[in-house]
Amino acid sequence: MTTIETELRTGAADERAWEAVASGTWRGPLRLEADGVAYAGMLRLVDVDVDDDERRARVHAQARRAGGFGGVTLTAEVRLAGGRRAGVLAVTGETAATGDATAAAERALAAELSRRLVFAVLGHDPSPADDPAWRRRLAARAVLAVGAGVAAGLAGAAWDRRRRT
Repeated sequence: MTTIETELRTGAADERAWEAVASGTWRGPLRLEADGVAYAGMLRLVDVDVDDDERRARVHAQARRAGGFGGVTLTAEVRLAGGRRAGVLAVTGETAATGDATAAAERALAAELSRRLVFAVLGHDPSPADDPAWRRRLAARAVLAVGAGVAAGLAGAAWDRRRRT
């Protein structure tokens, strides 16, 4: 198990930062890569707790190694750091690796949580277009679609030439 303690400086107002965390818009499926190995899983908002003194959200993430045995988990608490600094989120928790998963996968999972939280606070939703693997798959599909269109056009032209003679 590895302990994580991170401060995310967003520069946003505390209320805006808290709304982004509590809304959970950053949760959902995740994909990450560590040491050349792909992992896929889910990032969840477990619960939101608002006290008189502090507001916190509990987060759980789990990702399994693709094509192998192993996985990583993250259990964390996200809260406003408070004080004179605006929009600073404190993330504390633990990551754990099982099987063939490495410490690099634990760090990648914690980094993915941080990235999504900052995007949510700043108003930028992570888009699939930000993922290079998604762009490569889309480009491959586009090439296949254009190739199929060209082949159909050439076949139609050849058929038309044969029909006219």
